[in-house]
Amino acid sequence: MSGFIRVTADAADGDFELNLSFSKGGFSGQGDAYFSANVLLSFCKDLGQFPLAFPLPSLKGGYWKSDEDSTVLALETLGVWIESIDSHGYAALKVLAAKPHDNRDDFSWSHTACAEFRVSYEQLDRFSKDIVSLVNGRVDEVILREEH
Repeated sequence: MSGFIRVTADAADGDFELNLSFSKGGFSGQGDAYFSANVLLSFCKDLGQFPLAFPLPSLKGGYWKSDEDSTVLALETLGVWIESIDSHGYAALKVLAAKPHDNRDDFSWSHTACAEFRVSYEQLDRFSKDIVSLVNGRVDEVILREEH
């Protein structure tokens, strides 16, 4: 089943609100989170490496705990990560998109969706370069289409 991932970004005070939507096999989702340009560019650098380095690249954002441990997510609303699936040049690009409940303080999702996309390392490299172009303002959106 073919699917796609669409990424856009809005710049705000030196950070980016990354918006990710996807569709795959009847499932779809949309999530967003704020990231610094440095975090996004570091993720893209790791994503474009061949072979992929361990730990495998991941990008997670959402609502952070407000106590002294602000490095822990209280609620993930956007996630992108890689898993190895074979030794023939393919990987699994996994995405999570979620929306929190409105007017609730318990940090829980009202909607969430995940999907896995089988992608080649060439696609990962192109996707990473396209996101760099998005961060640098050269493109308005990035679309990754799953190939068979």
